[in-house]
Amino acid sequence: MSEPAPPDDPQAAARQVADLISAFRQEVIDQVRNAIDKEASEVESSGFDPARGRGRGPKWVDGDGL
Repeated sequence: MSEPAPPDDPQAAARQVADLISAFRQEVIDQVRNAIDKEASEVESSGFDPARGRGRGPKWVDGDGL
């Protein structure tokens, strides 16, 4: 993807740089969110129980043992 030539106006150039940074940040955030969602889905589908083996039973996980 070729970048547009910077405008002669310094304010417009700064705005263009800010837009590029904003787009890059949003892309990174979306990638991180997708990676977290994917990992959470994998953990959920594997049946992982964080309470098992730690002295807490299923009632604790469901909120009934509080």
